[in-house]
Amino acid sequence: MQELSTDAREILASYPVPGVRDVAVLADGAILALREDAVVKVGPKGSTTPLLTGLTAAKLLSVDRTSGELFIVEAGDSQQIKRYGADYKLKATYGHQGGRRQGLYDPQDFMAVSSLSPDGKGGFVITEAESAPRRTAHFDRDGKLIKEWYGGQLWATNASVDPQDDTRVWFNSHWGWLVEAQVDWKNRTWKPRSTYKFEGLASGLVGNATGSRGFFDVVYRDGKKYLAG
Repeated sequence: MQELSTDAREILASYPVPGVRDVAVLADGAILALREDAVVKVGPKGSTTPLLTGLTAAKLLSVDRTSGELFIVEAGDSQQIKRYGADYKLKATYGHQGGRRQGLYDPQDFMAVSSLSPDGKGGFVITEAESAPRRTAHFDRDGKLIKEWYGGQLWATNASVDPQDDTRVWFNSHWGWLVEAQVDWKNRTWKPRSTYKFEGLASGLVGNATGSRGFFDVVYRDGKKYLAG
């Protein structure tokens, strides 16, 4: 871990802090380092003082400068966001354990959060760029969705309209992930109806079809729906 000058041209200090996944600076200049299972305060010469422990695959740390609260994003078997007070006590946990389930889309849950920023009002904004759907979403202090934005899906994506219902369109969202979208053709809008991860199905037989190699069509046979590629 390195401390840079204000113009980022000179390294002022370097601290050996093993296992660091993210870093945040408090309003008083104190440096916090996130490890997979804990948050520590970094002192002189890289000394560390544990502030909170018991985290699960923690990956992102952010500080709300208006309140001193900490937001921590957990990956792995958690896929949750946790908010801690300035006293480092747990105040709230957002999302279900294990993250957003496949099937009908629940925007209140999370999967593979790639960034988080507090909104200064107790809420937060997240981006999910490695699951379906790729989105940016804003939540209030209670974890209620305020608004979400979709876009920037898979490069050279493929889409297929359901032949029995043209308001349902399937497309690649991220490598190995699909979205079934509910489309409003009149108002030119869409929203996720369901999401699925296909990579690894059939004991690993189904691979990660990417870009132009991920073409498929929605077809029906004997009353059952298939994605045929």
